[in-house]
Amino acid sequence: MDEKYRIELSIEETMSEDHILIHCRSDTVGSKVMSSLSNMTKDNKSLVLKQDDSYVIVDKSDIVFAEVYNKELTVYTIDEEIKTSQSLSSFYESLPRESFIQVSKSSILNVHKIKRVEAHFSGNLLSHLSNGMKTSISRRYVSQLKEKLGI
Repeated sequence: MDEKYRIELSIEETMSEDHILIHCRSDTVGSKVMSSLSNMTKDNKSLVLKQDDSYVIVDKSDIVFAEVYNKELTVYTIDEEIKTSQSLSSFYESLPRESFIQVSKSSILNVHKIKRVEAHFSGNLLSHLSNGMKTSISRRYVSQLKEKLGI
């Protein structure tokens, strides 16, 4: 069975950033498109995340923090929040180790987005991030973070 597609390209030079929105009838077509987009973004600067029935392309350097709650991964960037069903471990594998570190069983953060770190209760640390969020760093991961930050 041959799939038929209608493809439209709209160029708007007044846009501040590129925006790609894809509508598909089936997950099969969506998977093919995702595979093509993944190959297109193999420069390792971007990441494609599935959010509900759409796909979001995120610049890895814009990611501030990611956490899992109730089996849903939320990725926080500088200016948006993306919810996806991807596992934390597979998400972490797609990120550069020089920039990202796991700080608890359920969260990862970009060390370049940390503004301040302070002592918290029970040996944990509290990090203040560039997007205004705060997150706890489990004492289990404190030594790895200190090593990464050179402190």
